[in-house]
Amino acid sequence: MQNQADNAHRGGRGGSSSFKKFDKDDKSGLKRKRSDSDSKKPYDAAKAHADKKIRGETQEMAYQAKVLWEECRNTKLAEEKREESMEKLLDLLSGKMFKMVMKRDTSRVIQTVLKIGNEKQRSRVQAELAPHALEMSKNNYAHFIVLKMLKYGSAQERAAIIKNFSGHVREFARHKTASTVLEYVYAHIAKAQEKLSLICEFYGPEFTIFRDQPKKLEEILKTFPEKKKRVMASLREFLIALTNKITGVIDNSIVHKPLLQYLENADYLQKQEIIGFLKDHIVRFLHTKDGAKAAVICIKFASTKERKDIVKACKDYTGKIAREEFGHIVLLELFASIDDTSLIKKSILSGLQAELLDLCKDKYGHLCVLATMLAPSPKYFFPKVLSLLGPTTYPDPTDATKEISTSKKDAEKRQEEIRTSFLKQVLAIVEENAYDLITDVYARTIIDEVFNLCTDEKTKEKIYDELLMWVNFDEEAHAKEIETLNKPTRKYHPMEEQPELLEVNTDLLTHSLAHRTLRKWVKKDNAFGEKLWVKIQDRLSFYVQDSQASWVILSLLENNATTKPKVLAALKKIKSSLKVEKKEATDNKEVKKTALEAILEILNNK
Repeated sequence: MQNQADNAHRGGRGGSSSFKKFDKDDKSGLKRKRSDSDSKKPYDAAKAHADKKIRGETQEMAYQAKVLWEECRNTKLAEEKREESMEKLLDLLSGKMFKMVMKRDTSRVIQTVLKIGNEKQRSRVQAELAPHALEMSKNNYAHFIVLKMLKYGSAQERAAIIKNFSGHVREFARHKTASTVLEYVYAHIAKAQEKLSLICEFYGPEFTIFRDQPKKLEEILKTFPEKKKRVMASLREFLIALTNKITGVIDNSIVHKPLLQYLENADYLQKQEIIGFLKDHIVRFLHTKDGAKAAVICIKFASTKERKDIVKACKDYTGKIAREEFGHIVLLELFASIDDTSLIKKSILSGLQAELLDLCKDKYGHLCVLATMLAPSPKYFFPKVLSLLGPTTYPDPTDATKEISTSKKDAEKRQEEIRTSFLKQVLAIVEENAYDLITDVYARTIIDEVFNLCTDEKTKEKIYDELLMWVNFDEEAHAKEIETLNKPTRKYHPMEEQPELLEVNTDLLTHSLAHRTLRKWVKKDNAFGEKLWVKIQDRLSFYVQDSQASWVILSLLENNATTKPKVLAALKKIKSSLKVEKKEATDNKEVKKTALEAILEILNNK
């Protein structure tokens, strides 16, 4: 027992047999003797000395280059002196530029030469580095040089660099550093034919080798229908590998074109497969035209579970997506295709609500707000956008003659559910910011549609009163009040954020945008016309001669039965003081009739 305890203390498991005492005579536990092949190479003193000498020379050259670099960057230095320093720098680095650009510090030196050097100096750099463009594109530091070469190079020099990328597009598209160079080439430098040459490499190796074949995928599949299977397999392999990358290369627009082409030419099962890989990455590629179209197709053909994943992926970026030129189309498709409106309310509408006022004033954001209230129509949306939206159909797997819709809920019912859940939030924003909305070029369409949909007369009255405060008011007193409020109450540090200055409001009737909305309301609502007339009747002579306000007066006179007799009687009293400035036609164009001229015609006929 004592032996077992001693063995256990030494690290054994309780038995004497479990602990093996080291025996010097037992060679079985020793390591094998190192063979001659494993032996360390002999120290080469001459080689080590030569390497050390090369490193020393390189460091000395880098130091001299940085000294000249500082002189070249000095804008206060005389132009002749800077030119002289630049020539010395190029002579110093001649034949060694490639080695220099691969390092962090010295690569900045070459960037400066390309940025501020003259055409001849840039050409020297281009001639030496262009053959190494592929290897440089993969380097963390040298790829910036390639970007500068493309930016500042001549058309011939750019074409030579782009030509070097031939056969390496698929590889570069998946490389974290090289993909930035490839994206710059595709998005900013390459011409239409060069773009096709780059894209066709995604279709397979043969389209890289045989350049005489048609470049567009539509032409390829039409001319060689037997190649569709190989092309689709090549695209599928690339796209799946792309989604497994963590580097974010799927953000680049050059990969969005092949992605869209695959989805457009894939059958239903192929779409289902690739959507499973893309569902979590949609927010990464919906910012381009091709990427947004691809995202719309993904939403159309995604399963219920995959659509939930897509909505969750967009949840934290709703406001940003709504402001994007192409990204907002993806939100429109979510409203038009997803039947689970409670999911839309929790994940998408809540994100819009957080930034609702800013979105109402945004060029694309206000379209998303409008889409929550009414179905997209040609009144606000382009036909090309409308053609992309809405559910689609796919073949029934059990019966090829039948088609199954990707959405089961009725479109009007879906729209009504979204409108009901979001109209209250929009109304609240309109009540609080009525003046800001009616005077904004985009938001005024929202306030107009809100009035068309609002059925609560009390809410309408409240908004009317809020807006009519800014008709026929004391503008001078208001301007002084704003000036007083904008005066700082204390001194602010230059780095400290100061309060936003308030803007002076102008009369809504004389506002270039607001008066158009008021004209519509006068025609639709007699009650609003009556309220407006009460506010403006004591300054009628001023308003009727204003180029903007006179159109509102004309609407009161023509379309509002309640106020027409009163306006007509008041205008007859001041008819003699009304004057019209006649304009002559120019460039064979007819002069449009002004509102005041139309008013005088009505008065003369009465």
